[in-house]
Amino acid sequence: MEIIPSVDISNGVCVKLIQGRLGTGIIVSKDPVNIAKRWEEMGAKRLHVVDLDGAKCGTLQNLDVIAKILRTVNCQVEVGGGIRTVREALKVVNLGARWVIVSTRAMLDFSFLQSLARALNPSRLLLSLDVLKGKVMVEGWEKEVNIDPVSVINKVNKNRIAGIIITSIDKEGTLSGVNLDLINLILEESRVPVYYAGGVSSVGDLDLLYDLGIAGVIIGMALYAGTINFKEVLARYDSSS
Repeated sequence: MEIIPSVDISNGVCVKLIQGRLGTGIIVSKDPVNIAKRWEEMGAKRLHVVDLDGAKCGTLQNLDVIAKILRTVNCQVEVGGGIRTVREALKVVNLGARWVIVSTRAMLDFSFLQSLARALNPSRLLLSLDVLKGKVMVEGWEKEVNIDPVSVINKVNKNRIAGIIITSIDKEGTLSGVNLDLINLILEESRVPVYYAGGVSSVGDLDLLYDLGIAGVIIGMALYAGTINFKEVLARYDSSS
């Protein structure tokens, strides 16, 4: 099971929000590049980098910072947040991202994911399925759409992309434990690797996810708040390290 530190960027700084709401959570650092470099120096083989402003407005807003991260670190990086055109996806890949994360446009028009798969290769794509109280959310988690999460998984299975990231928005940034109901629902249907984010706060949470067969866990608040020791859990779960 991969342990993947999260580097969330808003207005050029690294933050961790609660349930994605601006003005909540903590400012981690004014230098996201240094944060990314620090995780790599501690052993991270993969980073999760998200442009929170881009997710809300629909186009990348912190591309300069993201580009600098990609130039600075040597580990693999997945990038998301406002990528809603093939052109922007290609731009991120050309800057050095290993994977592109898409959500909003793919949820509203699944043919977009298929277009990206043709342009990039399905192995470079991750779909983020963001769920609040059982409802799929888009546009930076601000808009609810009438889509059954299971129907999304069935479409993903046919396209064989690199994986699906399920985020429990209810849990995100709260350190309140993982959403087992959501995880079990997705794992039951998915035939592609499943990654999880939201509420992870302890080794006990990670043990649960490991036993369920989650491919990787994206961790933010628990690392920055110090409830999880990165080096310890990396050694415990991540066989690639």
